[in-house]
Amino acid sequence: TEKCFLYLGEPHSRNRAGTFYSLFDKQGKWAGSLRPHHNIPGGEVPPGAGDGRCELVSISKGSVSNSKDIHSNWIDEWYLPERPKLSERYNFHNVLWILWEHGIAYRRGLGRVVEEVWQEQGRDEITLVLG
Repeated sequence: TEKCFLYLGEPHSRNRAGTFYSLFDKQGKWAGSLRPHHNIPGGEVPPGAGDGRCELVSISKGSVSNSKDIHSNWIDEWYLPERPKLSERYNFHNVLWILWEHGIAYRRGLGRVVEEVWQEQGRDEITLVLG
């Protein structure tokens, strides 16, 4: 699978659905969203993110119609102004945020990265074992 590094931005709240974070590339371009496994009180940077840099691995690609509002229930970033809305479809990579311990990757969160932004990143092909 492929991996890249992106950066956590501001937290967003979805009421009972909890907190998710915007993701940005090094240049500050909005890249997608990330939901940590555990809600972080006050929205501070989740443990293990340090400077906000997150290692992400692509687990699949997805796509939904931009013309239908039915996706707002399961796509956290649906109403964010930064999310691409001009094309017919919203194309993305489903990603895992991982942290490494003794050569094993542990999942810390789940998110989506805009397809175009994913392709612009310096990506590496890796093999991993999830713990």
